Amino acid sequence: MTFMRSPQEVRLEKRRTKGKTARKWARGVQVCLMGLCMTAVWQERALYPGMHDRMQETYAYGVDWLESTETGSSYLTAMGDLGGGIGSNHEHNAITRALLNLRQ
Repeated sequence: MTFMRSPQEVRLEKRRTKGKTARKWARGVQVCLMGLCMTAVWQERALYPGMHDRMQETYAYGVDWLESTETGSSYLTAMGDLGGGIGSNHEHNAITRALLNLRQ
């Protein structure tokens, strides 16, 4: 014997499915927006000076940690060799030089 679902149950199931899909997309969009905001703060100190300073400190700590390991040291050396085509490469850090090379 089969039972038919009521129209309310069918609507409720559809609403739950739509909500689940919307939450899945919202999580991905939230991660992307957070990444974009952090990138903007990294590039422009005036947006959020406190966070920018902490990001710079974290970057310096990460570079020091990489330099202390053999693999990390060779990685940083390789990153430093990427800045060949720009006139004043010594003004930029390794990541900025790599990004500028990608633009060429």
